[in-house]
Amino acid sequence: MQNNREILLSIIVPVYNVEDYIEECLNSIVSQLNSKVELIIVNDGTEDRSIELISHFIKSPYIQLIEQSNSGLAAARNAGFKMATGNYIYFVDSDDYICEGAISKLLNLLYETKSELILTDFLMLDENSNSMFSVFNEFEVEQPIDFLNKVKSPLSHVWKYVVNRGFLMRHNISFRHGALCEDLEWLTKIYLNKPSVSLTGFNLYVYRKNRIGSIMMTVSEKRLKDVFMAIKEIDKYISLNQKRDVQLEKSIKKVLFKEFLYSLSFVCYLTSDEQKRIKNNIYVFQKDYAFLSVYYMVKIIGILNFSKLLNFAKKIKN
Repeated sequence: MQNNREILLSIIVPVYNVEDYIEECLNSIVSQLNSKVELIIVNDGTEDRSIELISHFIKSPYIQLIEQSNSGLAAARNAGFKMATGNYIYFVDSDDYICEGAISKLLNLLYETKSELILTDFLMLDENSNSMFSVFNEFEVEQPIDFLNKVKSPLSHVWKYVVNRGFLMRHNISFRHGALCEDLEWLTKIYLNKPSVSLTGFNLYVYRKNRIGSIMMTVSEKRLKDVFMAIKEIDKYISLNQKRDVQLEKSIKKVLFKEFLYSLSFVCYLTSDEQKRIKNNIYVFQKDYAFLSVYYMVKIIGILNFSKLLNFAKKIKN
């Protein structure tokens, strides 16, 4: 890593057991590297051939490798962020990849913008059908609430955003260690601190949807409970915020409620004992009227039937 150059963009790629995808991911980035970009790869104690495949890439002066024992995605991202020196931060999942020619377009944008949060356009690759389609954002944007009200699932997937590193440092925003829904908390904290915003206007990223074995496809009691924990942590963060914005908080809570319902749609895949424990966790949301309505629905028709109902509604919508 060269020390006498100004880095405009730090790309951080945590790696854990992705031997089938890591070469395509890194090739898509390394082929576009230049003196204004650094790539930070975080080996999170991978147990497959990923580190062997990574070794072919780390000879570049623009690439740095961090080695750590398996600590989870949140810890890996935090380690990469701590090492980063770029003005802007971009997290890439190691089973996805970057569009050809997109990094130079992004650099041109970063030279011109003063925005602290930049929403990207992306391509979605469906692993089931092997089809690809574009998710393009075409709307006027002036403030963070515009993203919350117009973007589908604005608080999921950190790779949707390029974020100013100084902004993250000023507001002490990092990922909660051990969290499985780390994106939800991290992005919500960013929104609550009201960054200046803009759009890329071009596809930057290719996201693999429905990849077997991915974290997003893994249904577990811990993951569902972590959604509840994330919402509790966010509620605590909001209460401590000295510069309250009622409209912004209202929009955030609306998105969080949707995420809460989405997580409950997976309860029907759990064992009966796990379903009972999830049901017992729901009561903590009784203070909020919206979440209270869910509590009573579960009480009336049962957690399993409620989950099946949500699953059915989800399939119809899609």
